[in-house]
Amino acid sequence: MARLVPLALCLSLAGGAAFAAPLPAVPANPAIHQVADDDSNYNFQATKHRYVEQARDQMAEWRHRMDSVADRAGSAAHYDLERAWQRAKLEEYRLESATENGWKSAKNSFDEASETLKDKWNSLSR
Repeated sequence: MARLVPLALCLSLAGGAAFAAPLPAVPANPAIHQVADDDSNYNFQATKHRYVEQARDQMAEWRHRMDSVADRAGSAAHYDLERAWQRAKLEEYRLESATENGWKSAKNSFDEASETLKDKWNSLSR
């Protein structure tokens, strides 16, 4: 069984008050404490809104590009491009509905799908 040792004795054995630093503050309800991604002004909703708006603009641009190559419909490369478009569009919807807990995963999935779409586009335009 562990014995409790008085603080004064611990400090004297440790060489003084060097170890008597104050403890960090604990929130009143630790279950509600929100971690702020290294930025005390982090606002998930604002960050999400900005990123989703950029994603919408990006997808609108891609839709315009996709419409411009509709004459190549039926080719294998166009089929691959269309599948990449559908996946990116699905990931855009998931991004819009993501919660703070699922944000990182949704953002990474959208970024990956967008990169695949870009790669398929580049292979079609060669």
